[in-house]
Amino acid sequence: NISVVQNCDLAIEHSKGEYVCMIGDDDGVVPSIIDFVKFMKSQNIDGAYVKFARYIWPDVILKVHNFAGKFYYNSNITGTYKLDANLEFTKSFKSSGTTLAKMPKVYHGIISKKCLNEVKELSGSYFPGPSPDMANAVGLSFFVKNYIYCDIPFIISGMSYNSAAGSGARKMHVGKIEDIPHLPKNTAALWDEYIPKLWTGQTIYAESFLKSVKACKKEYLLKKYSYNRLYASFIIFHSKHIKEIVKYLKIKNIIPVLFYSLQIFFKRFRVLIINFFSNKFNIKNKTLVSGVDTIESCIEKVELICKKNKHKLYTNL
Repeated sequence: NISVVQNCDLAIEHSKGEYVCMIGDDDGVVPSIIDFVKFMKSQNIDGAYVKFARYIWPDVILKVHNFAGKFYYNSNITGTYKLDANLEFTKSFKSSGTTLAKMPKVYHGIISKKCLNEVKELSGSYFPGPSPDMANAVGLSFFVKNYIYCDIPFIISGMSYNSAAGSGARKMHVGKIEDIPHLPKNTAALWDEYIPKLWTGQTIYAESFLKSVKACKKEYLLKKYSYNRLYASFIIFHSKHIKEIVKYLKIKNIIPVLFYSLQIFFKRFRVLIINFFSNKFNIKNKTLVSGVDTIESCIEKVELICKKNKHKLYTNL
């Protein structure tokens, strides 16, 4: 057995292309991604954040919606426009590292091998933290300069039964750090003392954010880092484990944590209301496609969408 970080490092080390896109075993890419990368090279683009299509495998069990055997994508495709990697890092920083924002990333993104190598040369790994996607995104934010967003779905993010996303859908995405087999062996020993030692999306992201910033020799940035947004996010998304947070709270934390908790709650509530009325009155910015039993079938259908919108590649640059 090797850790997920070692596994991802080996994959990138063995990649031979000028650009790299990393996907999981339940994901996919469409043939048109090659033309997109040629476009990136012609414009000297370091990285692209791709608005992927989401494929729900037939074996997935969802609590609310029956999306199994379907895929959806953003139907309001506009093409490409420029992003600022530093600004996206700042957005993630303000969330206490609990969200990726639109930071450059090789997982479900496209990054030049040159920038990837620069991250490894500085930090010792392409993924200098226990969660590969967050750790890599933080590192790349310091090196990716010419950066774009593209909402043509050249990448397909899959959700299968045993994936992290699939486990999260079944509310089984929580556990002790020591019991998570794919993490590096020293993860628990090196864990930040102010982050609950519990495996959740919020805690592993925050831990990886901090570890990657330090590994990239940017520790001075953490002088203004606050754990309050992390605690608030944990409370809202994992209320059953609220006792894990209480011991980290001090009197000075209570008001800001309460503020952020309310902010996150009302944001989620707003999304719920918007989704309700969007479904009721059939006002949707996403298109849902049914009867997709295999990833191959999904790739074929998404490829047609990409070809149809290929002319929008050059619209906003």
